[in-house]
Amino acid sequence: MWGEASVNTRNARRAAVLSWLGWCAERGYDGPRVPARARRMPPPDSQTPARSKMAIDRLIARRNVHLREKTL
Repeated sequence: MWGEASVNTRNARRAAVLSWLGWCAERGYDGPRVPARARRMPPPDSQTPARSKMAIDRLIARRNVHLREKTL
C-alpha cells in the first residue's frame, strides 16, 4: 500500500490509519475497512551488537564524558 517505504514507516502509517478509524468508529462515523494485506510487519533485526554489562559500566564511569552524552 505504501510502495517501497521501510517497515518502520509502513507500521507507523498503519497505526495512524487504525487510530483514525478507531476515532471515527467511537463517534459513529462509517469508515473504510483496512485490507488484510495491511497487516503489521515485524521490524528488521538490528545490526548493532549488544554491549556487555561490564562495557556499559566502564562507559558510564568515564569522567571525561558529560552526563548528556552518557544518557544518549
